Amino acid sequence: MRSTSFLALAASTLLLAACSGKNAPETVLLSAADSMHEGLLGWRSITDSTVNLATSGVVDVDVEVFAGDVTVVTKPNISETTVTVRRMGTHGWGRKDESMESLGEIRYTVSLDRSSGSDRTVVRASTDHDEPHFQSVTVEIVVPDLGNVHIHTKRGNVWVESNRGGAEILTSRGWIRMMTPWKMEQPITLVTNDRDIDLRIRGESVGAIDAESLAGLVKTQVRYGRWIATDSGNSASSLKATLNDGTNPITLRTSNANVLLSVVPSPVSQNPMPAIP
Repeated sequence: MRSTSFLALAASTLLLAACSGKNAPETVLLSAADSMHEGLLGWRSITDSTVNLATSGVVDVDVEVFAGDVTVVTKPNISETTVTVRRMGTHGWGRKDESMESLGEIRYTVSLDRSSGSDRTVVRASTDHDEPHFQSVTVEIVVPDLGNVHIHTKRGNVWVESNRGGAEILTSRGWIRMMTPWKMEQPITLVTNDRDIDLRIRGESVGAIDAESLAGLVKTQVRYGRWIATDSGNSASSLKATLNDGTNPITLRTSNANVLLSVVPSPVSQNPMPAIP
């Protein structure tokens, strides 16, 4: 209990001290929490050298990893895409050496695919370890201009910021946050369990919303746009609606947690807390 209290206090202190860029509150908070987890729980990790990709134009992102957090953000002032991967072993106290040794069994590739006529950053990660549940990777991708997003992981949180295109994000036991200032008019699928989904889009966006939480709530904050939610099956945990008469599917699924959908004028926020309480 004392360790948990110390972690929360230290993380809060770092959050208050943070400012912007690499030191933005959510980045510092999450990184600090990871570091303290390692110290308190006997975890071991290695952050590999950042891979620079000479991308141009709008960049799609395609990530499939066996487990771990994935962050994809846009920074218009950069000239190329960067990918940073951290390999982690979480065997715990008494097995710290095993955690470190196991990192060599995590395999990953980073590549730039131009076969479709546009740039696509591709990341794949797997492990040969006998106990993969004690391993994960953290993938951080920064692009000048983000298009479509495809992310499959497990036991990981996913943060996607300022994508122009559609998204398919599947994880487990991790929260999903996607927020973008661009008009959404392509399919969006966000699926997890035991953690919240937090989707924030602009009022000009269109879509046919199908949101559901098993043993949780579906909460909405719609400040702009033509919103129609008249389905007879709508309830506190299930919602079918249309935004601006859209037909592109927006599918949101979780369990034992909440689905949070915000249609607001400024969807992108550095605040690590959910938009809807």
